[in-house]
Amino acid sequence: MALSQKSVEEATAEIPWVREVHFHEALPSTSLEARRLAQAGAPEGTVVVADQQTGGRGRKGRHWYSPAGVNLYLSVLLRPTLLPPERTPLLTLAAGVALCRALQPFLGLHHARLKWPNDVLVEGKKLAGVLTEMSTTATHVDYVVLGIGVNCNHPAAMWPPELAGEATSLYEITGEVRPREQVLFQVLSHLGAGYTRLQRGEAGECIEAWKRLAATLDGRVRIDRGRDVVEGVARDVDASGALVVERDDGTWETVTAGDVTMVGAAEG
Repeated sequence: MALSQKSVEEATAEIPWVREVHFHEALPSTSLEARRLAQAGAPEGTVVVADQQTGGRGRKGRHWYSPAGVNLYLSVLLRPTLLPPERTPLLTLAAGVALCRALQPFLGLHHARLKWPNDVLVEGKKLAGVLTEMSTTATHVDYVVLGIGVNCNHPAAMWPPELAGEATSLYEITGEVRPREQVLFQVLSHLGAGYTRLQRGEAGECIEAWKRLAATLDGRVRIDRGRDVVEGVARDVDASGALVVERDDGTWETVTAGDVTMVGAAEG
């Protein structure tokens, strides 16, 4: 079923925190459009959905494969007045937890897990991801845009070569076509609940929930930070959402950003 302005409005009508919904058949990037709306004064709870992205972006500016008609691409505008700038990285973890919880009912006996900080995996393959972008000052957060992509109905045989064996979809996992409006409703419902808890100061619950879903912890990781590479065993996520890694020489490193490769991490 094709997405439309009407269908996404109907799917989000019962979600109280969603204020505005903007649907586009194609956009370069839903997050670019959400940032434009944010700078024009759009309210918290503005959601941008596209059927296709021609310039979708992942971490480190990588292209996010975004074909028409099969997956879900959305960005959400938040204005977290109760969250200090130093705690905003927790929004990425909270969004990951929300995605796992939203997608789990569609997965049957399969389990959604989280790779630090923002990827949802099923049996080691990427099902969904979050990209967080924000505008802050030294004292407050102006806005945060959460860009979310979920592989919904993409057939296994149609992945481009660079994603074959690396990505998966709800359809590939279960053999069932899922209306993307259902997935949108679940994602936004769980995201709103997690965001509310974080705004109430329940950061500890967010971190513990992330740890329970983690595919990264207690496994070997390699983290490319651009300036250097950290290798070792991922031991914990600290109160700020940073990954704590035990190096092979016994020293400990706190990693706040980087591209993570899991090497034998538990999938559970």
